[in-house]
Amino acid sequence: MLKRFSILIITVIILFTGCKSPEFTSALMYVNENNLGKAEEFFKKALIVEPDNALVPYLYARDVLLPEERWNEMANMFNRANEINPDANLEKPIIIDGNIYSTVSEGAEAYREQEWGKIFNKAVEVKDDKKNAIEFLNLAIKVYPSKSNTYGYLASVYLDMGDLKSAKNAAQNGYEKNPEDILILQVLASIAQKNEKLDLAVDYMELALGIAEDKGTILRKLIYIFIDMEEFETAIEYSMKAIREYPNDPDIYYNVGVLYQKMAIQLFEPARTKFVEESNKDKWDKDIMNDIYEDFRKARSFCVEAKDYFLDSTDLEGDEDGSTQAVSEMKKTINQLDEIFIPAVRDMMD
Repeated sequence: MLKRFSILIITVIILFTGCKSPEFTSALMYVNENNLGKAEEFFKKALIVEPDNALVPYLYARDVLLPEERWNEMANMFNRANEINPDANLEKPIIIDGNIYSTVSEGAEAYREQEWGKIFNKAVEVKDDKKNAIEFLNLAIKVYPSKSNTYGYLASVYLDMGDLKSAKNAAQNGYEKNPEDILILQVLASIAQKNEKLDLAVDYMELALGIAEDKGTILRKLIYIFIDMEEFETAIEYSMKAIREYPNDPDIYYNVGVLYQKMAIQLFEPARTKFVEESNKDKWDKDIMNDIYEDFRKARSFCVEAKDYFLDSTDLEGDEDGSTQAVSEMKKTINQLDEIFIPAVRDMMD
């Protein structure tokens, strides 16, 4: 009882006089002597004696826990300092990268960001060890929770591991911090795509596309989503945007060629099946034959477009076996249409 009463008296004196307790003074003295072990001992005592002094946990975090890279404890002490009085003035303003910080909350924020960079870099260094990377990323979030790209990187690690639930949770937490974080939007789109919610995936990628300065990666991913949806014409529209952005990228031209090729096949193969069926009948349905004729003509047009884009890809890439083979296949299909199917349908329609 007497001990508690003594602590209360000391606390009252400190509050009304502005003087540091002997424990706090000793902690600072040991910091100056670089004796962090003793400094920590007295900081812990000062936390008890001066529970309402935000500078005690702040300086404990800055001068002992931060240098020793005890980041989890550091974050706890900065949190404690902010809970006591975020507007408490520092005895001496600090300057980091030309910026001046004069309060506990400002100083804590600056050091959080500084240490966040170290932790995040460690996560990147061990990215192949996903479990270790996740531990560092979660620590980075605790140290500096307002940094949204940590959540995006964490979500992408979970996504690589196939843990969609954890990936979604991390990405949504990051989205709440910053709904314009491009990595987070892409991860949310990938999760939606894996869950076969393709319309939602498109929505996220459209948001990312509107924000991104370098639109190449976003456009490519968006095009692939439209391909998954079998919306080939829309995929081609976005491919045209990609070509305008990157006119010398042979892969884009090749992919456009593939899209036109898919559209040609979608028309040609069913039309060919119908053609064979009608040919075996004693009497042909002219309306059906007319539909077959139109499908053959459209398929031919798509084949020509595909061939041209494959040729453009070859011109930009040089000798590329894939493009050369694709050109050959399109020429073969065009010849079949010109020499066999279209003339045969015309004859049957006369």
